[in-house]
Amino acid sequence: MKGCPAPHKQSKKDILDFRPIELKDYGMLNKFLEHQPYRICDYTRGVLYMWQEHLNYSYAISHDMLIISSHLNNNTTFSIPLGKGDLYKALDDIESFCAQNGCPLNFHGVTKQSADLLTEYFGDRFEIKEIPNWGEYLYNFDDLLYLKGKKYHSKRNHINGFKRLYPDYVYKKLTSKDIPAVKEFLKKYYSETSKDHFLFEIEKQMLYNVLDNYDRLDLKGGYIEVEGKMAAFAIGEKLRNTLYVHIEKADKSYKGSYAVINNEFVKNNQESGVVFVNREEDAGDQGLRKAKLSYYPVEIIKKYSVKERA
Repeated sequence: MKGCPAPHKQSKKDILDFRPIELKDYGMLNKFLEHQPYRICDYTRGVLYMWQEHLNYSYAISHDMLIISSHLNNNTTFSIPLGKGDLYKALDDIESFCAQNGCPLNFHGVTKQSADLLTEYFGDRFEIKEIPNWGEYLYNFDDLLYLKGKKYHSKRNHINGFKRLYPDYVYKKLTSKDIPAVKEFLKKYYSETSKDHFLFEIEKQMLYNVLDNYDRLDLKGGYIEVEGKMAAFAIGEKLRNTLYVHIEKADKSYKGSYAVINNEFVKNNQESGVVFVNREEDAGDQGLRKAKLSYYPVEIIKKYSVKERA
């Protein structure tokens, strides 16, 4: 089978009217994203915007369900439909769209729950594979808030050490007025940090795009300030019962700064009904993997590619 055309360039007669995701769309899209039960960051405003340019996201609405498509290297894949409408009619429309365009019915980044649903509905027509390095780290909110018990002893030590070194540090809510200071922080951060990872440069540009539209994306952010200088910052969002941490950067010259921003961001985003923190993927970065595991996730949410057999 050939690859689909970029969905937003399809024939006007196609059953699904895919359109590129624009900044003005996120308020409307969030009404659908709020219904996602999977607790994965792929279906959040921040991550969709960060990856928009790289993955060429488009969206369509079918039977009161949101369908997100990505188009990379002439391969088009679809999300599981999201919303409170008719899931199975929306899946039928995706199948018809693929038939019209002569391309495979492929889904990407779906959870085991979604992969099982697709197999149950469409039958044994898919090859299902776990996507390496893209599992998402899910934690109990209270675990990261209180850091109780022997297993978090080293984290408490890092935080207490930071407080002894910098007793006058403050945590501040990040506003649009602080964005120039964040960019200055990042200038220094990237001048001192390099990683041999294909996503490193992509992430850098995505991060600046988010900062330029921070208010319009309605994200949550905060930073640590020591003697008038930014030592760390974090940006995320809350969706249903989960707090997502999209971005977290710290100046390691302030010993313990990563542990402090991790804890302060959670502490300052306590809301009724929030029971989980999603600190997202490690993307195969061994340093990130070690750090994320050290906070003892309650689950690593595995994600799968679901590809139609040739």
